[in-house]
Amino acid sequence: GLLRWAGTMPDKLAAAIEAEFSGVGSPEFTTLEEGGDYITGDSRYGMQSHTFIPVDPDLDEVGLQQLKTRLCQRLQFLARELLDAFSEPDRIFVYRLTFRRVSDEELLRIVRAIRRLGEGWLLYVTLAEAGKPSGTVEVVRDGLMVGYIDHFVEGPNGERQTVDRESWLTICRNALTIWHEAIARTKQSGPDGGGKQAMRNTEQLVLL
Repeated sequence: GLLRWAGTMPDKLAAAIEAEFSGVGSPEFTTLEEGGDYITGDSRYGMQSHTFIPVDPDLDEVGLQQLKTRLCQRLQFLARELLDAFSEPDRIFVYRLTFRRVSDEELLRIVRAIRRLGEGWLLYVTLAEAGKPSGTVEVVRDGLMVGYIDHFVEGPNGERQTVDRESWLTICRNALTIWHEAIARTKQSGPDGGGKQAMRNTEQLVLL
């Protein structure tokens, strides 16, 4: 997906959703940098994405431009794909920020942007705290869940840590249970049986 291997700040993420990812993949807004692999950047929304294409020291300027063109086309396709996902009713969009807690105002802006496009939910994952151990998921409001985890792969100071796979799986399972219950409550009385149909659809968690 567009943001699977990318990172962006809450305000930039909200702005991108509000703009329906307009301009993502446009050459004038896209940068190409070198790390362990080539990394694309978006100058407006602050998205930096790993391409997993190893840096080729022998690639000349023409080759770099051709590579950027291909990557821009891919970004445009992924932006359209993600935008389509926002219009589908069976999506939970997962967001985490490793070095600080996202404010309530920032979360509300993201939720409102998502809900303007469809019926998706936001699952925000943050560090566990007293009374909210790793694996806990709670509903904050309609369309917003908060999950708690012991640690992220990237620590608050950028240090690398182990992946807490079991906690992530527990968070996802608990979030899906809450989502099922919410769908059942809000749609089961629909004249077309829409709630039951939604329950039969395949759930998909999308990383933002």
